[in-house]
Amino acid sequence: MGVVMTETEYQIGKSVGFVLALVMVLGLQSLRPHSGRQGSWRVNTSLWALNAAILGLLCAGCACAVSRWAEAHEIGLLNRIELGAWAAIPLTVLVMDFVSYVWHRANHRISLLWRLHQVHHSDSNFTATTALRFHFGELILALPLRLVAVLS
Repeated sequence: MGVVMTETEYQIGKSVGFVLALVMVLGLQSLRPHSGRQGSWRVNTSLWALNAAILGLLCAGCACAVSRWAEAHEIGLLNRIELGAWAAIPLTVLVMDFVSYVWHRANHRISLLWRLHQVHHSDSNFTATTALRFHFGELILALPLRLVAVLS
């Protein structure tokens, strides 16, 4: 079986990873800022908080629930082969990152998705917090694709 993790461990790991990545990017930004201006961090972090609340209400534990269901039914590559956490976690991150890349490309090419994705590109000051700036509709539409990726 795959790497077993509780919902709490998953949420803590996801949160710690997010905070570490944001701190790293903010640190890099301070070394070589894209713009002399402070940026739209208040708007961006407000959008992030709103999106986190909406997604939390809609599907707080979806990824963990889908992952456990797939494991119980031996669905997905990592549930069929024996890999240690040292290989399964980086492989999972790479696959999910690829899914996010494909989704991002689709957001640029499909008109309806582009209308929602423009919120991300409307930040006049490109900063580390621009990565937090999304329309909640885009995140909700991406959820089924990401959950299918969890199954594979």
